[in-house]
Formats: sequence, structure tokens, C-alpha cells
Amino acid sequence: MDEEKAVAQPKTCLECGLELGAGRSDRKFCDHYCRIAYNNKRRSEGITRSAVPVEPDPEQQDIDRDIAAMNKIFDILVSNRIKLFNMYHIFERRVPISDFHRFGINLKYYTSEHQDDYYETLFKMCFDYGYHIDGEIVYITYSGSELYFN
Repeated sequence: MDEEKAVAQPKTCLECGLELGAGRSDRKFCDHYCRIAYNNKRRSEGITRSAVPVEPDPEQQDIDRDIAAMNKIFDILVSNRIKLFNMYHIFERRVPISDFHRFGINLKYYTSEHQDDYYETLFKMCFDYGYHIDGEIVYITYSGSELYFN
């Protein structure tokens, strides 16, 4: 009886080329690190699952652009808040205007305006910290609670 047995070639990992060994019959990778590396490489080369080019959706592009703009503004607001926090704790509420400008606060962006009871003046707030420029002195305040867009 000369029966020839079909010898199956061992499957190898698509990323590293090592033999897969025991496991599911439809496995393609030896571990999740190889799977992630393989897929990252495919994405960076621009290879997608679909061979048909996908037309960009103009409405989605507008939404993506709006989200990017909002994220940029939020980052500026958070940066301003952190700088005001630092000034409040370094200078204790009164900052010379020259030092205030050195911190690099973007004066165009703030979350709200707040009437301070102590100074009786309007402060531009970045969440819970705010400032009021009065000549050569900048007053920093802490509201005690977060203030958002009014």
C-alpha cells in the first residue's frame, strides 16, 4: 500500500514569518503584537480593505474641521487657565503687567465674564480663574467654582 499522505505546509505569521503552531486553523499572526504591527504597516502604506476608492464626504469634512477648531480653542482655554492658576499662586492676586505678558496668555479667548464682589469689577474668566487688567497691574481671581460660557 503506497498511499501518499498529503503533507500540509505549516502556516507562518504574516508579520514575523515564524511558524504559528497549535491554535485556531484560521490564525494569521503568532500574537497580537504582530497583528498590530502588520496592520499599522498596512495603514501607513495606504492599503485599505476596500479596493474601491472612497470619496470623502463633504459634510463629514466640515464636521471634522469644526471639531479640530473646537479642540484648538479648548486647548488655548486650558493653557490660559493653567497660566492663571500659576500666576495666582506665585503672585497672590496682583501681577505686574510685564510679568503677566511674559506668561503668554492669549487674551482673545476666555470662557465667561464674572463680576467680582471684592474688586467690584468685571473679570475675564478661563473656567475658574480670571483676570482684570487695570493699568500696570493685573488682578487675578479664583471663583471657587467652575464658570462656563454664559
